[in-house]
Amino acid sequence: MRPIHHLDASAVWELMRLANIVPHPCYQYVSRCSCKFCIYLSPQEMKTVSEMYPEEFQELVRMEESFGHTMRFEKKEPLPLLDFIKKANDENGQLALFELPVWHEE
Repeated sequence: MRPIHHLDASAVWELMRLANIVPHPCYQYVSRCSCKFCIYLSPQEMKTVSEMYPEEFQELVRMEESFGHTMRFEKKEPLPLLDFIKKANDENGQLALFELPVWHEE
């Protein structure tokens, strides 16, 4: 049974607020709970994570260079993380996917 499955994201966030449920910290930067540098992150999410954890992101970039392998591919071609996060904005300079809810622990 999924008692909130029929609700949209804004309704779920409002229910959580009303019930004083503190969201998992990952929702500060991703739309779903997953690993910090998940291979399924969108360009915008990866860019946000890279800004929140720059040292760890740079370590991933160094690992890509060291191994000669990337964690992202586009049309069967390697796509380095630095190029992937450049895709966070579309041609119009707008967010490519969606705006994440802003949540900060008080």
